[in-house]
Amino acid sequence: MNKKIVCCGCGGIFHTEVMAGRNGGGTSYSCSSHTGRSHGPILRCLQCGLVFMKPKLTPAQLVHEYSKVKDPTYLKNIKARELTSHYNFSKVIKYFKPGQTLLDVGSYCGAFLKIAAAHGLKVTGVEPSQWAVQSSLNLTNARVIHGTLKDMTTSFDIITLWDVLEHFDNPVKALQHINTILKPKGIFLFSTLMIDNWFPLICGKYWPWYMDMHLFYFTYPCLGNILQQTGFKIIESRNYCHIITLEYLISKLGSLGIPGARRLSISISGFSWARQMLAFKFGDIKLFVCKKI
Repeated sequence: MNKKIVCCGCGGIFHTEVMAGRNGGGTSYSCSSHTGRSHGPILRCLQCGLVFMKPKLTPAQLVHEYSKVKDPTYLKNIKARELTSHYNFSKVIKYFKPGQTLLDVGSYCGAFLKIAAAHGLKVTGVEPSQWAVQSSLNLTNARVIHGTLKDMTTSFDIITLWDVLEHFDNPVKALQHINTILKPKGIFLFSTLMIDNWFPLICGKYWPWYMDMHLFYFTYPCLGNILQQTGFKIIESRNYCHIITLEYLISKLGSLGIPGARRLSISISGFSWARQMLAFKFGDIKLFVCKKI
């Protein structure tokens, strides 16, 4: 008998499939993965509306997969990652004060840590990928702990979570833990995927964020309820901006099956103009600023 799938948002056990799995799912967990056409069945809870991928790995297996990640494509595009961090930091800089302690969960190769440290914050990162931890040493002097959010017990003034919430096996438990290690009146900033935005509705199955490693997709009402029940109040939200190169964009379109994109990606590789930076902020990735209640 199959084990019932329980929604982590409300405990509901009744779901509907909103999208069938593609290409087997569960094949890549790197940040710059170009296996966007591979994912498991996408379900929607009939009780609270939370959208999530049908679980395939246990929490321990998921951490193990992330610990093995190596992502040279990310380092190839590190300049774009730094520009992304700098742009989004500039939009919420009023919430940061020099000397405050900051924890960046899922700090990867340290792009945001570098920007935050340059503005006088006392930064710490936590990252499950051993490769990413080592790579961050070449980018920043910030302290980066090889581990997961569960390993963190020290309190911080600010906690950030950039494009990470959707990766947790249980985002509700993750937010509860973040609340416990956030100081009174602390600030929590994060970005995540919003499936009720116009862009995924238009893209359908070609929405680029349907992929193996994205386990959850949020709607505004559902995310608001989860934040409230885990002790947070939203004080600001805005579109999150991703800055990427033209070359990376075309390679991503190729992975999604757009006709001619793969051939074009190969033909432009190596040209300097292919490294031109492009900014995207459609609203399907949203930046939230929250205060601990």
